[in-house]
Amino acid sequence: MQKGRGVRSEGTDALGKEIDEINARLDAVEAKDREQDGRLDALEEGGETPEPPDPPQPSYDYPDETNSGCSGSLTNYTGPMWISENNTVIENKRINGDLGVGAKSVKLKNCEVNPKGPWGIDGGYADGMILENVTVNGPSTGDSAVYLGDNGQAIGCKFSKYVNGLIFGGGTGLLEDCLIYNLRGPADGHFDGAVPRGGGLSLQENGEQVDGIPQDGVIIRHNTIISRDTSCIFMKPDFGPISNVTIEDNQLLQDPNVDDPTSYTIYSVTDPSMPPINGVKILNNKIQKGRYGYADISNNEIEWSGNVDYDTGQPIPQPAVSKQMHKTAQEHRPVLRKKGAKP
Repeated sequence: MQKGRGVRSEGTDALGKEIDEINARLDAVEAKDREQDGRLDALEEGGETPEPPDPPQPSYDYPDETNSGCSGSLTNYTGPMWISENNTVIENKRINGDLGVGAKSVKLKNCEVNPKGPWGIDGGYADGMILENVTVNGPSTGDSAVYLGDNGQAIGCKFSKYVNGLIFGGGTGLLEDCLIYNLRGPADGHFDGAVPRGGGLSLQENGEQVDGIPQDGVIIRHNTIISRDTSCIFMKPDFGPISNVTIEDNQLLQDPNVDDPTSYTIYSVTDPSMPPINGVKILNNKIQKGRYGYADISNNEIEWSGNVDYDTGQPIPQPAVSKQMHKTAQEHRPVLRKKGAKP
């Protein structure tokens, strides 16, 4: 193709400006011509055709200490530490102590919780609780930062300094855009990030506590979970069947600050004497390998796709299904409140 086209004039009148604009457009055309000529030359010489550069990719940040949990100005909370009124909303508060929830549709928004006891936010008798941009800083001695209760949601939160990050109740559940990290507790603790365990207790309208509803429809999506000792995600139906769990687009990592890697990063385990697990999907996660492997799957079939090693980017093959639970899973039984017990 002909090169060097265009008139070079620095006219200052209207005609000159028009000529300058034409020259600019011609320069763009010439640049495109040079790119096409380069690709044609490569083809004629038998080489590879240079590909055009990839378009810029959108930013897609995972949760970390800077973009999760509460933010801005908070005032001290002076309300009740046992929430019994349905539809209660607590917003922009610093809550110093253990918070218990025994009501429906309670919402905490942009709050910091500094508990001292075994449970940071105890939603064991809650239904439909929503935690949005909530930070829980534990005492490094307790069991769980959050017991989410039935049909609960935690979105954009940050949980630390407990043995467990979050335990789901019955029904549906959502853990999304959250950071679970810096898990701490007794040396003999079984540390887990997120725990679907087949339901729990349910508080009825008359105040009676009964066995919980089955767990069905849990979603664990786009979180950063940094754990140790046992797992980042632990599924075992100790308290009822588990159905339709989706674990998607998470970073599931080992704690770099302790010499205590998880046994497996993910567990989905049951045995013939226990309730079943069905419909588990583990998709498009970035996973660091545990001491014994990426995942322990026993007595249930899972859908496994798009999961890669966090450090190398290499695809992780689907784990084999075992008929025998790993010893760590056999010994692991999360704490459940006894009937009649309240904070």
